[in-house]
Amino acid sequence: MSYLNNFKYDVFLSYAHADNKTLNDSEDGWITQFYKQFKLQLDRYLDGTNTAEVWCDHELRKNYAFDDRIEKVIKNSAIFLAFTSNSFYRSEYCCDKELAVFYQTATEDDNLGLKIDDSNRLFQIQLLNKPHAQWPKEFQGVGCYEMFRYSNPNSLKRDEDQGITLSPELDPKEYNNRILEIVQDVSSTLKLIKNKQVPILANQPKAKKVFFSKVAHTLIPLREQISKELEANNISVYKCELPPPYDKDEHKREVSEKILSSDLSVHMFDSIAGDKISAGYPNTFLQEQALIAKGLKKEQFIFISQELDFDKVDDDNHGKFLSNFLTEKEQDARYNLIREFSVPGIVDHIKDKLIEPPPLPPIVNNSSILLDFNEVDFKYAFEYYNSLMLENRKIFLTIPGTGPLDSIKKFEIALKEVNTVIIVCVTAAQEWLKERIIEIIRAIRTEKSGILKLSVYRDSKLNDLDLNTLCQFI
Repeated sequence: MSYLNNFKYDVFLSYAHADNKTLNDSEDGWITQFYKQFKLQLDRYLDGTNTAEVWCDHELRKNYAFDDRIEKVIKNSAIFLAFTSNSFYRSEYCCDKELAVFYQTATEDDNLGLKIDDSNRLFQIQLLNKPHAQWPKEFQGVGCYEMFRYSNPNSLKRDEDQGITLSPELDPKEYNNRILEIVQDVSSTLKLIKNKQVPILANQPKAKKVFFSKVAHTLIPLREQISKELEANNISVYKCELPPPYDKDEHKREVSEKILSSDLSVHMFDSIAGDKISAGYPNTFLQEQALIAKGLKKEQFIFISQELDFDKVDDDNHGKFLSNFLTEKEQDARYNLIREFSVPGIVDHIKDKLIEPPPLPPIVNNSSILLDFNEVDFKYAFEYYNSLMLENRKIFLTIPGTGPLDSIKKFEIALKEVNTVIIVCVTAAQEWLKERIIEIIRAIRTEKSGILKLSVYRDSKLNDLDLNTLCQFI
């Protein structure tokens, strides 16, 4: 599943087949090596439980053809990474079709636009130097990431120097730093897109509406507190102040309209009956609004204090009115009389009625793994990560934090998502390994994690640890 909800693919990699060729077919080409390291690092820098969906179809490139399927992939991708080179610009598919389709979709067809704040959804990754003046129109105004080094760093005529593509073997430090820069900018852009998507999601639940009837003057402060709490929970409240000045028929028409447009009708009563509609009419406005909702067979809550004794209400008609709601409930009526008069209690009743409970957390798949490692062991973690990917395992990666406390917090969050942890510890200090194991055992003991299996990967071997024993001694 992609990191973003509104896109099937988070990142599309566009490159020329020639830039991924090798002399030996069993070896990974430049693009494939970049993809593997980019994917691993990107997954680490993204928050949440979903990892990035990166489109990089290595097999298709061997018999490359631009067809409807690839066009759909591009149109369903949030970010476009173009690996520019002489081969890229010679390819009518890469430059004239893939790049053109994404640019048109982002600028004309989707609602997001090419830029999110100051971040561009189009990334140019230069494998060889090409002067800015020679860039196609799609790249004008777009920055670039140099995955090359100049042949002559001291030359004053850099525009004439095509450069040399960085090699993960010959330039490992510079190569890794450049990839990390791209990863950080891509992850930041994806997070910006995710934040922009929230208000426009098609399945975003609409705010529920409550009709809150007129109440006695003694209950106005209570109604105000309840209304604020409901609105804080995305429940809009219409507080009825009718009437005066309406007469009986006009009052009924206005109240009926508001009740029918609401999801729930809420009424509160104490011993005060309120103002009568007219001298010759038995009901007060408060009572009438409850009867209107009842007659409309609308979902209705009537809240009355547990301490209120209907037989001891000074106004006999009001006491009888409340008693009738309790004892003469029609078969097809949709109201509930609730003896509750506290703000939290009333709010909870309304929320339980209107707000669907959140879905249960997904059952963690037995193959879900948290791959944890210290930065000094990145090389070994990278190799082991790719071997796990070949087994089609669901893998979560430790997200780097901004400091020690932030790193621990993110580690605790990650532990909730899996039931298996593999710690890569080849050159990291044993003290670091011990601290990680202690954190895992603490999470298990406090029921913050459901870890069932813990292993340590070192010296090309995977060693399982006995959780029961560790829980007894740590």
